[in-house]
Amino acid sequence: MATSARLLMLQLSLVVLVFTGAFVAADTGSFNGGGYYATFPTLVLPDAPTPIRLDFKTASAVGLLMYTGGLAGIDFLSLELQDANVVFRWNCGSGAGQLIVSGPFNDNQWHTIDASIHFRDASLTVDTRPTVSGSSPGALLSVNATGPLCVGGIPDDVTLQAGSTTATLFNGCLRNARVGSKGLLNFASAVTVNLADADMCTQHSNYLAKFETGSFVELPKLEIAHTSVFELEFRTNNGSGLLLYQPGLNGVDFVSLELINGRVSFQWNCGSGKGTVVSSSINNLKNKIWHRVVATLSGTEGELKIDNIFTSTGSSPGEATGLTTTRFAYIGGLPWDVVPHPDSISTSAFRGCIRNVVLPGVRGVVDFEQLAVSSAVAGYVCKSTCAIFDKNSFVAFPGARVDADGSSLRMTVSTRRDKALLAFQAGDDDSDWIAVAIDDGYVFAAYHRAEVEPMATVRSSNTVNDGLPHHVSVSWHNDLVVLVVDSSVGNATVASDTLPPFAPQGSLLLGGVPNHYEIPDSLTELAPSLTFEGSISEVALTGFAADRDFVTDATVRVLAADSCSETPRPPISFAFAGSAFLFHYYIGAMERLLELRLVDRSSTLFGGISGGAIISTATCSGVSLDELKVGFAEMYAGCHANIESCTGTLSPLAKRKFYDQMFDQAAYEKCGKGRVRVGYTLLNKLSTGFDDAKPAVAFSFVSAADLVEALLASSYLSCFVAPWVYTTFRGQPAIDGGYKADYNQICHPGTTCIKISAYVVGTNVTEGRPDPSWACIQRYQTTGALHNWPRLNSPEWTLPTDCEYDYEVFHTPTRPDIHPGKRTQVPYSQEQWQTLSICMGAEEDQTAELQLGRDDVDAWYEQSYLTYSGAYWELGTLEL
Repeated sequence: MATSARLLMLQLSLVVLVFTGAFVAADTGSFNGGGYYATFPTLVLPDAPTPIRLDFKTASAVGLLMYTGGLAGIDFLSLELQDANVVFRWNCGSGAGQLIVSGPFNDNQWHTIDASIHFRDASLTVDTRPTVSGSSPGALLSVNATGPLCVGGIPDDVTLQAGSTTATLFNGCLRNARVGSKGLLNFASAVTVNLADADMCTQHSNYLAKFETGSFVELPKLEIAHTSVFELEFRTNNGSGLLLYQPGLNGVDFVSLELINGRVSFQWNCGSGKGTVVSSSINNLKNKIWHRVVATLSGTEGELKIDNIFTSTGSSPGEATGLTTTRFAYIGGLPWDVVPHPDSISTSAFRGCIRNVVLPGVRGVVDFEQLAVSSAVAGYVCKSTCAIFDKNSFVAFPGARVDADGSSLRMTVSTRRDKALLAFQAGDDDSDWIAVAIDDGYVFAAYHRAEVEPMATVRSSNTVNDGLPHHVSVSWHNDLVVLVVDSSVGNATVASDTLPPFAPQGSLLLGGVPNHYEIPDSLTELAPSLTFEGSISEVALTGFAADRDFVTDATVRVLAADSCSETPRPPISFAFAGSAFLFHYYIGAMERLLELRLVDRSSTLFGGISGGAIISTATCSGVSLDELKVGFAEMYAGCHANIESCTGTLSPLAKRKFYDQMFDQAAYEKCGKGRVRVGYTLLNKLSTGFDDAKPAVAFSFVSAADLVEALLASSYLSCFVAPWVYTTFRGQPAIDGGYKADYNQICHPGTTCIKISAYVVGTNVTEGRPDPSWACIQRYQTTGALHNWPRLNSPEWTLPTDCEYDYEVFHTPTRPDIHPGKRTQVPYSQEQWQTLSICMGAEEDQTAELQLGRDDVDAWYEQSYLTYSGAYWELGTLEL
């Protein structure tokens, strides 16, 4: 009966704690570097490992997180940020020890520190980075603290020990600070406390509002001086809408922020004419992703910054500055009785979410519930509460940790896999861990302690691998595990009544683990699959706000967020067909894909043929597109100057000039193990012709040289780029992939493959333009001497070696999604464009190709928007 009663209490606790859990302001402190601090009683270190844990968020590279001093002006313990790295120092009296985890950690995102000290030995972990450990020198064993434990700063009456810390202030937010086993440090009950506004550090829903047609927020008038800054974040799938409007007293002056056709427009008139700045370098901000806008008006000069990356500037005419405002300012729309000046704004209501609004004259972040007169839905949960996973995905919540002394975890999962890892939390002992996984379609929860065998486990009574959403709830309480799947309660397993508390270490991981993460053998034996494919949503953990946000709260490596359906959507890959000499078209297209965040260099899957394989591998490996652009332009210019020097030499020239330098061992490590598929044409070495040539693809390479050889084969235009009919790849005869390979070979299986072609030209062309300045490489006219080509040394091969052989089997790729002339106007005729593909154009033609590639991506993106926000993308700074 005791066990049953305890089980019932835990189930009730599960409901209450998970659904009403929230951030506790007393456990969160805000520090602005201006003499703010909190002190707690003197820290007494026991004769046992003492854990030190806290979460921090800051934009500063230097700051004091924690400090305590000790005996004789020598002993101390400190935790600080130095050059954006986390540094842990201590001195037991006979010399200082130091541990460093390299950042940068000043990205204004939450990070979790897990440190431990036991006598002279210490360890340090940040987020899921590898743990570093070390010892202080000498014979003295323990830090003997005599002063207060200082957090976030140092009071005037505390003297720092020599060599202890380089910082005395901290500018940012701290939460969930814990030293030893006495629970969270409560800033509200500190011995002395001098804190900034703690609410500024919490995920306060009142700082966010949802807008529909007819919604608006009315604020007191803004105080617009000579220099004023307007900040906000928005998310929408609608291309146009009013973000901010402040009219002037005379009916002509105004300041506005609008979204117009997917671009942000910043406009103002201080009395002597209108100034306008448009985010021209990035558009399509209607992609359901949060975007940050910072607009600055300084005199007559305006600056607009999007996502801290893209900046545009402009100015207004005349000399008038400042603005005498009317009684109210407006966010997201206007009330019916406010009629703006016709030359001020062009949009009406905004549809979407706006948050974190900071405006001149308004103290702190705009609180939509307390400060504003509003018809918007204040506090609406505009969160990315769902994410799609594949076998390479994971999510790490730095601020969320499962504590086995009464923690509950809830999530909704959809998958068709019979084996998967749903959640994992490590303990401070290498053998301690908590996990939720799927095995043979059943959910099981496990609780492993080094001191107890067998581990505590409980399994669901129903399977969940049917692709439908299933609700999973798990709670742990020292010796008890309770699992609820779709309202069916699993039997709890008692581990022991005498276990010490479970001490969580590092982040809570969902859906997988980082590549460098060390997984205990006991877990891999129980859960052979440490990955997950499907969707996870509505994640909640005791002590933290329900519905964890996969974008703002986590370090993320998932396919997409905020877009889950009952059937997980496949990831996106990009496939580039052959380009011949239209390579600059692909550079322009790739530049735009990167700017739109549809391509992530660290994770997007690519496929390519010939020039398409080169641009794919260059992007994947991190090669600068500007460097590639200049290199090919120089090579083309050399061919224009002396065309004979290029005939039959381009392949070895490109190998020497580009491939060997750009596609080195580092490129192989990034791209050579499955991320890039290279299409080529495989010849039958015993044939006397090319009629039985076959398409082929390589995607797993054994070395950088193997990768380069594949690229050379994929782009080997017979008798044009070298004076031989064919080359070899892995000992087999091969030629350019454009002869036989197609998207069927280079698209990644199981993905939504976006197909791009530079060679295919549609009907939107321009007739009557004068021919460009051609540089046409001729077919090599002499017989290729087989023995002069070192890699073609197999006398039993019967393939033709004479460049006079008729081998024209090149074909056009089928049904590309993006290509010239499909949605935009090509500034050439069809004949001119196809001639450019086999003859190198001059500099102005290369510029036209670049722009056309960018325009075609924009047109496709505008008309065929991907509802799940793009390809693989990664947030946070977790190093993989």
